[in-house]
Amino acid sequence: MRGSGGSEGGVGAFFIGLIMLAGGCWLFLDSVWVDTASFGYFGRYVGGSTLIVLFPLILGIFLLFWNSNSKIGWVVTGLGFLIIAAEVLSRLQFRMSMKLWHLVILLVLIFGGFGLIVRSFRESK
Repeated sequence: MRGSGGSEGGVGAFFIGLIMLAGGCWLFLDSVWVDTASFGYFGRYVGGSTLIVLFPLILGIFLLFWNSNSKIGWVVTGLGFLIIAAEVLSRLQFRMSMKLWHLVILLVLIFGGFGLIVRSFRESK
């Protein structure tokens, strides 16, 4: 019988590794806290004003309503969306809150499970 990856056997090790990896990833995601800062990358350097971050989008929308065929209007609008997305992403802060023992268990589950999955694709003798 052909197993995982076409190798002989290894199906049991694959599923045990998959369960371990999924459990470790769940524990990791359960222990990460996401918070936001008061200023992002652009807001920090322009005095914290939200209007400065929104200005390229506002200008681009104005140019598009004035002339919808304006390539500059489309570029400025796209740039405004990118600036806002970068500002939102730069405000995110990640924290991990767990005991050391939980971190050790998490690492064993993730990397041990991944190791079992990779080993299950190897030919057994």
